[in-house]
Amino acid sequence: MERIGLENAEIGLFGSVAWEKGKKSLSTSGYNGFYAISGYGKSDHEIDLILQFMDKINEREAQDLLYHGIEGRHYIVRDGAVIRQTAEGVSETERNDLSMLLTFIPKDLTTPVGTDELREEIARIQAENEKILVSNPAEPFTSEVYYARGNFLDSLINNARIKFITGEIDEAEFHGMLNTWLESGGEEYISEINKLYRENKDKK
Repeated sequence: MERIGLENAEIGLFGSVAWEKGKKSLSTSGYNGFYAISGYGKSDHEIDLILQFMDKINEREAQDLLYHGIEGRHYIVRDGAVIRQTAEGVSETERNDLSMLLTFIPKDLTTPVGTDELREEIARIQAENEKILVSNPAEPFTSEVYYARGNFLDSLINNARIKFITGEIDEAEFHGMLNTWLESGGEEYISEINKLYRENKDKK
């Protein structure tokens, strides 16, 4: 790929790309994981301790610790807002995984992050995208084809998209990669999902 000069490059944001049916934005699943607490081999007291722990990590102080890190080490507070600022020699990665513990139940109590022009633009784009969201009607279905070949199929389609966007392949080659996806199980996957969707719709 040809390298171009970037001396005057600017970074920008955009939310959705228009096509012949207008602008649309793909909705996410609406969840980001869950906790499964097994009662097998545990006493009521032990289960109660687990639930107490879940309560504790949803208090304001714990949410701030897990989401922002340690004040003075990973951030500072200025005018009541968090400013991301890691201390010298501190890696940002040491706090990243901790946020996965958070459930934000009953709600997000974290100290707000300080806003700037970029964050304001992100918020504006997200608000605009909410008006044109398209949900995935196949989200609740379990596909045997995807279970067996999902990773492979995802890698094919992701590679096609990335290569087309970066200019490594042209439109004809992109459609060729889509055909490879269809022939490698994509067609079978579509048929299975359509069948599950029709069956579910008929039950209503």
